[in-house]
Amino acid sequence: MTTRIKVFFRFLRSMVWRWVACVALGLLPVAALAIEFNNTGGNTATNGLRVFIDANTQIQVARLNGTGQVFQPNTAPPSNDLDNGVFLRANGRLYGPSNFRLGTTTRQSYDTQTISATTPANPAVAGVQQAATSTLAVTNGPQVSIVWKYTTPLDFLIAEVTVVIPSGFAVSATNPVRYSHAFDTFLGGSDLGCGVTFVDSNGKRVIGTYPPPFGACTSTTAIPAGVTIVESFRERSGLPFSQYCANTWDTFWDAGDTCSVNKATPMINTVSGTLRDTGIGIQYQFIAPGTYTFSYDFVVGSPTVPPYDHLEIRHDGMGTLCPEPVQVLACLVSTVPCPAASIVSTGTLTGQVTTTPGVPAVSKTPSTFTVGSGNSIQTVTLQASASGAVVLGSTGLSTIPLNGTRCFNTMTGTQSCAMTFVGTPCVGGYDCLETGAVYNNVIATSTGRNPLNTKLSGTPFNFDVMAVLADGTPALTYTATSGVTVELFDQPATAPASCSAYTGPIASRNITFATTDLGRKAMPTPITMPTAHRNVICRVTDTNVSPTLYACSSDRFAIRPQSLAVTTASQTNTGLTGTPRAVAGSNFDLSASSGVTGGYTGTPAIDETKVVDHNNATIQASTLTGAFGAATGVTATGNSFRYTDVGNIQFQADAVVDTAFAAIDAAAGDCVANSSSNTLTGGRYGCNIGSNASARMGRWYPSHYSFSGSLTPACTAGGFTYMGQDALAVNLVVKAHATTGGPASATDPVVSRLVSGFTGAASVTFSGDNASSPVAITRLVNIPAFPVMPSNSLWNLGQVSITDTFAFSKLTTPDGPFDSFRIQAAVADADGSTLIGPTTATGTTRIRYGQLRLGNAYGSELLPLPIPVEARYWNGSAYVLNTLDSCTAFAASAIQMGSYTENLNNCETQLSPTSSQTLAAGRLSSLQLSKPGKGNSGSVLLTLNVAATPVASATTCVSATATPATAANMPWFGTNPAARATFGKYRSPLIYLRENY
Repeated sequence: MTTRIKVFFRFLRSMVWRWVACVALGLLPVAALAIEFNNTGGNTATNGLRVFIDANTQIQVARLNGTGQVFQPNTAPPSNDLDNGVFLRANGRLYGPSNFRLGTTTRQSYDTQTISATTPANPAVAGVQQAATSTLAVTNGPQVSIVWKYTTPLDFLIAEVTVVIPSGFAVSATNPVRYSHAFDTFLGGSDLGCGVTFVDSNGKRVIGTYPPPFGACTSTTAIPAGVTIVESFRERSGLPFSQYCANTWDTFWDAGDTCSVNKATPMINTVSGTLRDTGIGIQYQFIAPGTYTFSYDFVVGSPTVPPYDHLEIRHDGMGTLCPEPVQVLACLVSTVPCPAASIVSTGTLTGQVTTTPGVPAVSKTPSTFTVGSGNSIQTVTLQASASGAVVLGSTGLSTIPLNGTRCFNTMTGTQSCAMTFVGTPCVGGYDCLETGAVYNNVIATSTGRNPLNTKLSGTPFNFDVMAVLADGTPALTYTATSGVTVELFDQPATAPASCSAYTGPIASRNITFATTDLGRKAMPTPITMPTAHRNVICRVTDTNVSPTLYACSSDRFAIRPQSLAVTTASQTNTGLTGTPRAVAGSNFDLSASSGVTGGYTGTPAIDETKVVDHNNATIQASTLTGAFGAATGVTATGNSFRYTDVGNIQFQADAVVDTAFAAIDAAAGDCVANSSSNTLTGGRYGCNIGSNASARMGRWYPSHYSFSGSLTPACTAGGFTYMGQDALAVNLVVKAHATTGGPASATDPVVSRLVSGFTGAASVTFSGDNASSPVAITRLVNIPAFPVMPSNSLWNLGQVSITDTFAFSKLTTPDGPFDSFRIQAAVADADGSTLIGPTTATGTTRIRYGQLRLGNAYGSELLPLPIPVEARYWNGSAYVLNTLDSCTAFAASAIQMGSYTENLNNCETQLSPTSSQTLAAGRLSSLQLSKPGKGNSGSVLLTLNVAATPVASATTCVSATATPATAANMPWFGTNPAARATFGKYRSPLIYLRENY
């Protein structure tokens, strides 16, 4: 047909365009053998192609409101005006569309020509691939199946072809079977184009035509810049094109032309570089029987191939009312499931997963998925509102794939987008938590927990159970009328490998869930445990789901005894006398009973600050020692406790306490720290197990006694003390001791609770001794006087101490001397304890009956006159010089002067030196009277006042003027010694000589 004739025919055809348009737009009925892809699209730059195909394989494409259609515009198949179709030449005959006006008598319609409805049905959403299948057959000859596929909004239609040439059919290299597809192109209305062919970046042949942007053809091997529409064929898979053409439109239909589908020879690979009214065609040639598969694209628009083959949704085909995860990815190849190396991991692709139909409603999280460089596989969580079957798909894809959306069922290993939700109640797990506590999603926050506080044995307790979804959020709609069991287990030292592996529950409850519970339910009846458990875990088992669901609590807790009862089997004496009794410091037993029937394995300890003695005073620190062993179920015991004091003791409340049994809760703050309270405070009990007040225990008595003492004489240089001299320093200490388990020692602990008034206190006796001869201790006098012996009232904090200075009484008749005087100690203990060595007496000292003597003196009035002074003591038969006395001292002012005679008058002679003078070896030689001078002969009476107070009328002369005499304060010497000093006379045989010069 010439171009002029074609134009004429096109003019005629345009006269009926309104009728055709109405048909194309669905205003008039289309023949039942035609189908459509994307029946609401084809009118914008983003909603793709609207494609019409009939059983004859004639195709019409609507794009951009009328541009880009295959000739003839506004004509829908079947129509004699559409110059395109699939042709099959076999055994010298051409088979093709029944409506095509091919000018040859050798052409005939296919013996069979059908097309199936589109799947899925229109309208399609972006990214969903629709498909329909054409069947073309020649009786007893070749059979052709074409699966047409279109994905909105791509610019091309895919043809997946299977050609079957039956065995026995006449076919050979000289009599081939040819499959041809040809189009009279329109190019958006210009109808004029340039031929082009090239191999694209994927290695596929493209043969097509394009309208040149500047009115002249510039290339037959590339599409010039600025071209916005191309109509072409593009190889996809399987066989490559055997032949191809891009030439004048009518060269495909005339038998003699180079591109004709209706000639004995194949097409000649022709690409026209001249602007003309173009058509395009491809051809596959077969020379033997067999089955041949291949695919190609018919492109109306850009020839660019999408960057990935298909969007892939992976799922397991089944879901419950719980969140159901599916995986979304983009794949570069057509293989399903997509090989890992072919999953898109660059760029950014977004879209939404769809489920059809709309019932049941299925929520998607996240609502928009994103795959590419940041996340090659995206998990989307589906949650159905009810049971039902859906088909998975996609919409809103930012980049459309080549082959739409495909699905892979991971359970069956097949391609399928069908998914069924069953009405299994939605629950993915459980947690146990305190009643009223705020629920924490421990799946979203892996370090979180839902607290379970310390519980008390023998006290009812309860807690809540929370049903949760797989993501840890509350399962607000979960219901279960049975099949849910709550169990408590002891956590073993080595935890089981899984929650389901726990065995031997210590408590169990069955619970139900109603809609009004909103997934949270308290146990129907509280739990009361008669036993104790330091590490308890809660497990919930649900047999309503398959497989059975086991969920363990995020927290563990202790069930502790309420209190401890402290008793002893050996020290049961509540008084201070009688039996049983024990030596202070000896071992005794204690028991701390938990009051439970088992499970208590704690190790309590003693708080000494809460143990009191028989006077209800806190015992002295470190006097109660020993440790309990770990309890073996009920009671903790110890047999090596020691109380290193006397009397009895009582354990007050919390004197014995276990601070570690509930350590698992103490560390988490699930009990009140440093408390043993059994009263809830803020929903929590005390962390500790405290004891109740015990009965009194005892009694203990001293193990032994020790003595230490010393006597320090008044005159330490001479080692003696004068009788009556209140200067004998006495230091006596008797101590009562506890045993340490070894030999008794004076360094053993002192029993501080042995005090004055203590019942059964031992009597202590101190006695005097001089060289094995008794000396009455009553000779020691003082204010207060030396205690009356024996005595048990001297005890103070386990000691009898006498530390003071005493006078050894001076009798009116001299006695002594006691030059080996000492004090001995003795203890009389009704419980039989004794005074141990190494000594029971002080060291010795000298006690002497003393006398001070002034000697008479005679001399010249012209010379100083020495006054002799001696200290003497009674040696048992007479007074003798006390040569040990280098201690006695007095001042001259203590010597009274009076009774002057003859010419010696008051203070004509004076005493010197005036300072205090000390005896040496019992004598004083430094005391003298000054010379009174010539003519002052006579005498004076000297009296040494040894008393403590001076005589009011007495005077002395330590100067030329008489002054009041003082007192020497040495009353132990008794009578004041006196002597007369005489001047101007002498005693034979003394002769005073004087020489005159």
